[in-house]
Amino acid sequence: MAESTPRETADNEVTPGTDQDDNTPLLQSTQTSPADTSSPDETFQPSFDHPYQALRFGAEMGLKLIMPVSICMLLVTTAVLSVTSFTDNSNNAYFFYTPFHEKVSNPGIRFGEAIANALILVAVVLVMTILLVVLYKFRCYKILYGWMLLATFVILFFISFFYLLDLFKMYDIPIDIFTLFFMLWNFGCTGIAAIHWKAPLKLQQAYLILSSALVSLIFIKYLPPWTAWVILIAISIYDLVAVLC
Repeated sequence: MAESTPRETADNEVTPGTDQDDNTPLLQSTQTSPADTSSPDETFQPSFDHPYQALRFGAEMGLKLIMPVSICMLLVTTAVLSVTSFTDNSNNAYFFYTPFHEKVSNPGIRFGEAIANALILVAVVLVMTILLVVLYKFRCYKILYGWMLLATFVILFFISFFYLLDLFKMYDIPIDIFTLFFMLWNFGCTGIAAIHWKAPLKLQQAYLILSSALVSLIFIKYLPPWTAWVILIAISIYDLVAVLC
C-alpha cells in the first residue's frame, strides 16, 4: 500500500505531491507572458464577444442620454404653452452679456447679432470653466461647494417662485403668500438635499431634469429669439471640443 503524504491543518497547507517551503508566502504574484500584458487603458475597456453586443451597448447608452433630454424638452414645451409670459419680453429685459437685441428686421443683421451674442456667451462660459478648474486645482473645495449650492438655491427657489407666480396669475388661482412659501420651502430644500446629499436615484434625476427645465425657461425669456438657437449650436460645439480635446 502506497504511503500518502500527510496534510497539515496549519496556515500553510501541504498538498500531496508538492514540496513547499515554510518561508513561501501565501500570496504570490502570478507571472504573465508578454502576450498577456496589457496597458491600464485596455484593462478597463469593455470587451464584447459579438459585434451585436457592442451595438446594443451603444444603443443603451444613447437611450439613457435621450430619455432625460426628451423629458426636459417636454417639460419646457409644456411650461411655455401654459405660461405665455416666458415668451413675452415686452419690457425689453435681456442678459447683460447679450448686448445685441435683434431689433432690426434685416435677417442678415439679426443673424450677425445672434452670432456675436453667442460668441460672447461662449467666452463667458470658457472664463467661468477656467475659473472653476483653477479653484479645483488649488483645492478651494469650500468655494466650489458654496458656488454649486448657491446656484441650486437660486434655481429651485427664485426661478420656481417666478414661474409659480406667473402660473397662478395666468389661471387666476388664489393662493396666499404663506402657502406659496411653504410649497417653495419643501420643494427647494428637498431638491438641495437630493442633488447635493443623499436621496433615491430617481428623485435626484427628477430634480436635475427640473433644474435644467427651469434654466431653459430663463434662457427663453431673456434671450433674443435668434440668439437662443445660435447659442444652442455654439454650446454644443463647445462641449464637443471641451470633451474631445
